[in-house]
Amino acid sequence: MDNLKYSLKADAIGFLYRSAYNMAIGDDKISIEFLHKINKELELGKYEILKPLLQKTTVALKKEQKLVWAEHILDIYKIYLSELLTSTTSQTRTSG
Repeated sequence: MDNLKYSLKADAIGFLYRSAYNMAIGDDKISIEFLHKINKELELGKYEILKPLLQKTTVALKKEQKLVWAEHILDIYKIYLSELLTSTTSQTRTSG
């Protein structure tokens, strides 16, 4: 688990969560900035659902749309978190 402290991927996953949170509270500008910041590390472009947000720096969204986007971002967050925890658990088992 100590490796997570220095992991760029773990940091990027944290920013993915922050992106979802900011989108949910209505700050879509910050949310999109987070997505752009971590796009290279996590290759978010492979998820069709996120492409509209990754292609823009700002979008005009209604409150309900922001909540839907927050849910989509959280879905991607859960995928990456699961992968990270699975790889960390398997590393712990083989090294300990």
